[in-house]
Amino acid sequence: MTGSYSLRDSEFRKWIWRLMVPLALQQLLLTGVNIVNSLMFGRFGELEIAASTQATNIVSIFITASYAFSGTGRILASQYWGKRDPRSIRTVIGISLRYTLIETSLFAFLFLTVPKTIMGFFSSDPEVVALGAVYLRIVAVGLFFYSISNLIYQTESALEKPQYTLVGSLISYPCNILVNYILIFGKLGFRPMGLAGAAIGYLTGRAIDFIFTVSIFARDKRIGFRPRDIFERNKLLSKDYFNVLKPIFAHEVTWGVANSMGAIITGQLSTIAVTAYNICYMYDTLVVALVHGMGGAAGAIIGKILGSDDIDGAKRASRTLLTYAGLLGGILAVFLLLTGRVFIGFYNISSETVALARTLMYIFSVNVFCQAFEIVGLIGILRAGGSGHVGFWTDIAFMWGVAIPLGWLSAFMWKLSPILVVILNRVDMPIKATVGIITILRMKWLKNLTRENPTE
Repeated sequence: MTGSYSLRDSEFRKWIWRLMVPLALQQLLLTGVNIVNSLMFGRFGELEIAASTQATNIVSIFITASYAFSGTGRILASQYWGKRDPRSIRTVIGISLRYTLIETSLFAFLFLTVPKTIMGFFSSDPEVVALGAVYLRIVAVGLFFYSISNLIYQTESALEKPQYTLVGSLISYPCNILVNYILIFGKLGFRPMGLAGAAIGYLTGRAIDFIFTVSIFARDKRIGFRPRDIFERNKLLSKDYFNVLKPIFAHEVTWGVANSMGAIITGQLSTIAVTAYNICYMYDTLVVALVHGMGGAAGAIIGKILGSDDIDGAKRASRTLLTYAGLLGGILAVFLLLTGRVFIGFYNISSETVALARTLMYIFSVNVFCQAFEIVGLIGILRAGGSGHVGFWTDIAFMWGVAIPLGWLSAFMWKLSPILVVILNRVDMPIKATVGIITILRMKWLKNLTRENPTE
């Protein structure tokens, strides 16, 4: 597609929406399962909420690392899609899959062998640790289903058809929730299983998604991926893949660990503070799903334009996407603030926890606005342009250099209130948003990552 890529370009808007909507729905479904699980455990009490959320946070570390491999494949695939080189796309997918399986095997091994040790880093409550360890051990096998499905999903996003794999998600996630309900509460003759039932539901959902996603991808004839492509060796593309992967993997890992550090910091506070924070965090992830959709659309669009060697078009498109990110972030921030109380009301929690959660929603509303620029700018646009290192160094400087130390000191040394702990632990968000905006507008990040006939 060629055009002005301006705010007035109706075809460009349609392109964004066509990619953004299925990507956002995918993220909403994923987040929705976690929230429904949280609401189900909210019927039990604060212990189950804390165990469920902390175990989910640990699984999120795996998802974050997995995204680095699939995201790198998506970046190169989108540029070669713009170059109209399906053979190189097949090779890139094979490389991504090899790395993904290695990473998944490592996490599955840890979840099976030392789940209590892992949970111990996230909670000081032995009951929370025991409940979470059961969840991790059961979901271990499901990690393989997720990682392969996610790789295919990222590939279809790069090829501008995210709706293809959305079908599997529309079936698997409702099944996930249904199995959760039956097993958590002991319906249809089953005994109540609590968090273990949620783990079985996750495993069931991911298996269904895997079956649908693989079958749909096998029928996609645009690139003609074959099982033997997994084993194809190509030094040039492997080198390019690794060069793109390094800063993205470093960024995803440092972000994932830092995010978990935030969970560790709040996890050592009172049970009331942990519960209030986790409820707000859950709603934040639900609202931000739309931003993730735009971020994914931005990456696919910028990658394709750069792959077609239209540098000026990529510049114009990035400015417009950044403007849309600001508009979306502002709308979602107000939406979260106005509807947060309704969401909190679904939980069976004490009045003290309700009051704290309502106050924390103000902090999270600011966070949503800043995340729009981070996800669309630092992750979507800059990574697609071959500048994934910007997000990594920004996190090192401001998340690890400022927010995490302040959060740690405020919680453990200064013994500040939970509200101040959360503010200091997220002080990096507006700084990172500003860095992303300035970097994009300087226009020194654009790179065409493709080669001429690299598979010949």
